[in-house]
Amino acid sequence: MTKILKKIHFVIDKSASMITMMEDVKLGIQNTLNNIDECDVSLSTFNDELYIDASVSKSSSFTIPELHCAGCTRLYDCLVEVLSKEITSTDTMIVVLTDGLNNKGNSTPEDVRKLLLNFKKNNNIVKFLGANMDAVLNASEIGVQESDALNYDHMNVTHALRAVSDNILELQRSGINVPFLLPQRAASISTPRTNTQIHTQLHDNLGPPMLRRCNSMLS
Repeated sequence: MTKILKKIHFVIDKSASMITMMEDVKLGIQNTLNNIDECDVSLSTFNDELYIDASVSKSSSFTIPELHCAGCTRLYDCLVEVLSKEITSTDTMIVVLTDGLNNKGNSTPEDVRKLLLNFKKNNNIVKFLGANMDAVLNASEIGVQESDALNYDHMNVTHALRAVSDNILELQRSGINVPFLLPQRAASISTPRTNTQIHTQLHDNLGPPMLRRCNSMLS
């Protein structure tokens, strides 16, 4: 089935540890929207609290709100809410960006996975960008395939979102959901790795151990 793209729904972590990255996140989102063809946009956020965006804006006029970082990471609860909201959508991409593992809330990876697999049946896509974790492994636990998962670090947020932008543009032009490519993966992390090392991590889930973040309450 040829894919088109009508809407992007960004799901952004604004927990305490994102504070040093948030300006780059906002810049990366704005650059993404400037580079792609026009479509609808929503933006939801999570920390201790969830904000599930009920509004839709055109990408050409979308304004990123102030995103104040504090608290913990209710990733699964947020994804359950967003997927439930978008479950009947078609030709929609959800872009998740987080810098840590879920550490608060009631939802489980299986709760997310069930909704996500149903969501993807309607010509929809989920991209997962994760730092301080094995993003490929953690994305697979909630139903995101490895080709749609990308590791990034705090120095390279804009590179990671540029990879999303490039992939969206290719999707809009050709109807093909291209995977994150090796050069994009290399550009999104500070520690240089060979193509062989990246390939090994993708297919054998090797690489740096997952880091678990403390429940910081930095505001």
